[in-house]
Parts: sequence; C-alpha cells; structure tokens
Amino acid sequence: MRVLLVYYSRTGRTKDIALAIKSKLECDIVEIHDKANRKGFMGYVKSSLQTILGQQTELNIIDHNPKDYELVIIGTPIWVQNMSVPIRTYLYQFGNKMQEVAFFCTMGGSGFETTFRKMADLSTGNPKATLAITEESVKKRKYDDDVEAFVKEIDKVLNPEIEEVKG
Repeated sequence: MRVLLVYYSRTGRTKDIALAIKSKLECDIVEIHDKANRKGFMGYVKSSLQTILGQQTELNIIDHNPKDYELVIIGTPIWVQNMSVPIRTYLYQFGNKMQEVAFFCTMGGSGFETTFRKMADLSTGNPKATLAITEESVKKRKYDDDVEAFVKEIDKVLNPEIEEVKG
C-alpha cells in the first residue's frame, strides 16, 4: 500500500513530527509551501487572521498526487483552534481525491478535536489514525511514544492481515 505524508510547518515543529513519522514508516513525504510570507510576528498575525476568516492561499507546485496513494497522512500546526491555511487550501484542492487519511498536528494547547473534524469534512471522512502533540512536547523532544503509537495504528490499516492473525 502506498502512503503519502503531507505537512505544513511554519516554525519547524510540525516538520519535526513529520520526520519522526517518516523515520518509522515507509512513505513518500511532501512539505507544503505557499507563496505568502509567514515569517516573524507579522507573518503570525497574517496567518491567524487568514485562519479566522477561513481563507485559502496560493500553494507552490505539489508533485505528488494524493489519488496515487491508498493512505494520505496530513500534518498541520494548530492556528487559532484550526488547521493552518496552507493545509486548508491543500484539502480544498485534493481532499476529495484521497482514499484513506490519517491526521497529526502540533499545538500550543488545544484545538485538535475541532481541527481533525474539519479536516475530515474536507477529505474522505474519518481518519484511520490521529496524533496531537503539544508545543512543549516538541520542544522537549518527548513525543517518541506518541509517534510510535500513531505509526502502529497506521500499520493496522496497511497490514490488516496481521491483526486478523492476532485475533
């Protein structure tokens, strides 16, 4: 089963988690980039405002088509209790082309439940696995167990015959 891991990271925290997942799972990986300047304080303010207004952005070219994969893992930082603008745009453009999905996020404190529900609404529905990591856990690099559990859930999707043998 082919797996694609797609993520957006403004500060590098979501990228850290994406790379941790990639190190434990055979998959293609794509970092989403958009044309907006999101650096520094003004980038943060602009990103927050666009999130609140439900806006989209212009993405750079993405050379992996999610319809070519059986599972797409999507990672986003939480911005104002919601997914990042680049991930929202990606899901508007490609969400209906995905067969199965899994989601992960990084966050300051909360918002992952609502975010995952909105991401599911823009894609194929219920995710096969989810992972929410706090900013504090990323800073302290205390996420290995959570990433391992997330990858195990994905492995159940990728290899259902293993679960049948155990059962």
